Amino acid sequence: MTFKDNVLATADPVLQVRMNGKPWRDREGLAWCDPFQKKVWEYNISLAVDAAKAGFDEIQFDYVRFPDTKGIQFSQESTEESRSNTITAFLSEARKQLTPYNVFLSADVFGYICWNTNDTGIGQKIERVGSVVDYLSPMLYPSGFSFGIPNYRNPVAHAYEIVRFSLDKARKRTDFDPIRFRPWLQSFADYAFDKRQFGAAEIQAQIQAAQSFGSDGWLLWNPRNSYSAENINPQSKDIEVGRGANAKQRSTPVALR
Repeated sequence: MTFKDNVLATADPVLQVRMNGKPWRDREGLAWCDPFQKKVWEYNISLAVDAAKAGFDEIQFDYVRFPDTKGIQFSQESTEESRSNTITAFLSEARKQLTPYNVFLSADVFGYICWNTNDTGIGQKIERVGSVVDYLSPMLYPSGFSFGIPNYRNPVAHAYEIVRFSLDKARKRTDFDPIRFRPWLQSFADYAFDKRQFGAAEIQAQIQAAQSFGSDGWLLWNPRNSYSAENINPQSKDIEVGRGANAKQRSTPVALR
């Protein structure tokens, strides 16, 4: 995890973000590194280069963002411009140093940056991040859309629409080819709305949305790394997903997280 790095931040407290002058911890009790500090960049890019040298053909940065808690103190003033410039510059430097190894570069980004025109308080603007990576992986978990999207205020009841319309919005804003998107999909129980389980119907609805959009695959996330083959690749060929009874799909996952 790029800037949410408890190991690096604990090993070198100078690199930590702070609150009221004291080291800050997030809700999980973990420390974050200050994205403004070049030493943090150097550390993460060196790991990426080592991975490329070892033969990995793609480097995907996760938590390539600022923490979203207000009142945090950094080594310089945190503004929308400075945050966005920093995230874009970090990824640009990573691309520069990885170019000799002929690897793909990708980044995990918040789902709402498909919709928000500001940096969502974390330094991510989809047009700018997308300009320096090969693939974007927006985290389109319906449970994470706390305010819904236009016309869909209960996102967990509309998993297909959340994924498909978010990708459509991102494509319209960036003018990128659909194959440059590879979304994260939800494979865990809802925690924000009605606590429903995300089983075969919900997972297949999201997969169908990504595939109908034309994305370059998709990824599933479950915090316990617990996945069901039946949910991912249902035995029944007639499972109904998406918005209508005729939307049917069987798929094979690209990756599990």
